[in-house]
Amino acid sequence: MPITKNEFIGWLQDESYRPLLFKQGDADYAYIKVKKNDQFDYIYKQYNYRGYNIERSANFEYEGTYCRQDGLIYDSYGSFRNIAMGIEFHIGSDKNQMQHGLETAVREKVEAIIANDRKNLRVSLLTGNTKIADYDYYVRHAADGAAREMFLQDKDITDICFKCNYEFDGWDEDNYLQYILDCNGFAEKEAQKFLDENQEEMFSQFLENNILSQKLQSLINNHGSTLHRIKDIIKAVSESDAKTVNVTVGKDGHEFTFKTEASHLTRDPGSHYSTWYISAADRREFEKLFGRNADYTPDDITRITYGRNTLYEAEPPEPVEDQDESMGMSM
Repeated sequence: MPITKNEFIGWLQDESYRPLLFKQGDADYAYIKVKKNDQFDYIYKQYNYRGYNIERSANFEYEGTYCRQDGLIYDSYGSFRNIAMGIEFHIGSDKNQMQHGLETAVREKVEAIIANDRKNLRVSLLTGNTKIADYDYYVRHAADGAAREMFLQDKDITDICFKCNYEFDGWDEDNYLQYILDCNGFAEKEAQKFLDENQEEMFSQFLENNILSQKLQSLINNHGSTLHRIKDIIKAVSESDAKTVNVTVGKDGHEFTFKTEASHLTRDPGSHYSTWYISAADRREFEKLFGRNADYTPDDITRITYGRNTLYEAEPPEPVEDQDESMGMSM
């Protein structure tokens, strides 16, 4: 006979540990519980299509963990949801959901303790050679790109703050059950452990944030740079619903208008835009005017239109002494 929700819940709560036998469709099912401890039972299942309520030579498969404290089944991944209507409301979070919840909780706790103030750390100096080398690499090779990306995303200095990068090591037999019983207490322990073991890493992040803030502010203040043009182009095209736009460039003494994919203009082009995204007919004309391997730069663009609407228009750029500086990659 099929099983009802109340029968299944009654079996979960039954401390006699009797097997649960029932028929669902063409299959016969046999469930058993094994006591892990006073708080948890492990659930196992056997099934067959030969009309036996149980088979002596068939294996039992692990199906989930029943927690007596909250009456929920964990680690089941939907195994019980087709047994009887309503049982799904007694299924707890899966391991991936639990890990995401734990990592979010720990990061929030650590960030609340640090409060974006490095004075709340116990260290004020990098001492490890690896950490010093990592910081030096960030200053030399990563900070410029990070500042450029933030600028083009229209981020501000206030968006630069301490972020906890805690990642959980993974579940084992003990910590999984501990978390189910006391998720907040477990997160508290993990947060304290992270704080104890990562003082220099957190201090290094504050140093990196200082460098990033300086570089981002320099980009913001350099209003005549090409990077400001790129940002304006990205913003203008992104705010339209255009799939293709008409771009007018002034290059090598010629002015030429062509059709290109709008999405190409919503990304950071680096030093130039590719002609690959120009419509085929216009690309051939572009190559006749400017050469087969020619491209175009943000400074070449004088106008971008969509239908009858002008999305972007610029005056010719002011001359700059250092091309790298004008692109915002070096400060």
